[in-house]
Amino acid sequence: RWPDELAYAAGELLGRELQASRAGYGPLNTDADTIILGRNYSAPGMRNLGGAFPLRDYGSFIDELKRGDAVVINDTATDPRTRDNSAALEGVNVRSLVNIPVTEQGGLVAMLYVNTASPRIWNEEEIAFLREVADRIRTAIERRRAEEAVRQNAARLAFLDALGRETARNKDADAVLDVTTRMLGAFLGASICAYADM
Repeated sequence: RWPDELAYAAGELLGRELQASRAGYGPLNTDADTIILGRNYSAPGMRNLGGAFPLRDYGSFIDELKRGDAVVINDTATDPRTRDNSAALEGVNVRSLVNIPVTEQGGLVAMLYVNTASPRIWNEEEIAFLREVADRIRTAIERRRAEEAVRQNAARLAFLDALGRETARNKDADAVLDVTTRMLGAFLGASICAYADM
């Protein structure tokens, strides 16, 4: 899927540029406080993470993300937001991290993350760079979503036009139903498409 491919490409560029252990971009479920990790960049020797990760298992920084603040932690073992969860973080080889929130219409929807297996002091230039990358990823994903919506809408309109032409050739109701269900089933890729009076 293209969002995963885009997120991976951005994560790989970031990971190599910043010499990070892991980097990626994932959607957030703010009801469950989880990030969904798809394909992400992992440096050689690092385990590739995937699936849903409950962020509160790794510290209290989710509250900052919800406020729209970047989370910068130079050492997870000593930072008050993560020190009580440092064993869980070290279990996934994280000793420093930067999490950049991505918001849409005022709500937190995703996060760009970069982390390292050893403590690291992140400078303002790096954080500004990560913010810019997060903005560009969000913009690219939104553009692709808009393009996909236009494509799907055009396909629907073309289908309705073709259906209108085909059904106009038939005067019998049963023939119209036969054409409609056959064409709709093919358009939707359905194995069965039927109409019934209730």
